[in-house]
Amino acid sequence: MTLCTTWTSGSFFNSLTPLSGYIFSIDPTNTFYVGQQISSLIFDNPAIEEGVGGYSILTLVYLSTDETTVYFENGPNRTLAGIIIVDANNTMLIPESAIEAGENSGEVCVLIPETPEEDIVCYDINVWEKQCEFSKCVLAYIKGLQFGSVPCEALDNLMLEKRILKILNCYDTRDIPGNTTDYNILTYSQIKKLLNH
Repeated sequence: MTLCTTWTSGSFFNSLTPLSGYIFSIDPTNTFYVGQQISSLIFDNPAIEEGVGGYSILTLVYLSTDETTVYFENGPNRTLAGIIIVDANNTMLIPESAIEAGENSGEVCVLIPETPEEDIVCYDINVWEKQCEFSKCVLAYIKGLQFGSVPCEALDNLMLEKRILKILNCYDTRDIPGNTTDYNILTYSQIKKLLNH
């Protein structure tokens, strides 16, 4: 599924940040995230730097409610105001027109995962179930110690499961929709292997 919206070059940001020439101003009601793949990027006029394709979102740009400060992470009293896009070579695009001085516009379409919320909820439930399973194993280990019937590798297995749970609990679910590593070291594919361990 794709989401398309219009954009304009970010000349509004000129006095607020040295990165203003790289900002694509967009409608703040749309859903964007860091690392999101762009399926189509159209420029009304040739841009100063259009890149080579394979576009993705490098960062989101937020504006304070009084429109005096630019932020590159969300927080209180901030609204989404733009995005910075990179191409396949990690070159930041410059949306301003190469023909006319400054202003440019166009359309950007991003890929939207079908059911990211369901994936996140399922992930949380799976981790919770794994924690319940771990607690049962710990209880069985303690009972085994009391009666002297614990296999030699039981403690090593519990320590391994504890490490896995630590990783699973620290995983930032914002990487799930795009299977990215923007917020984590491991991809969601690698995390799923740990879930199934």
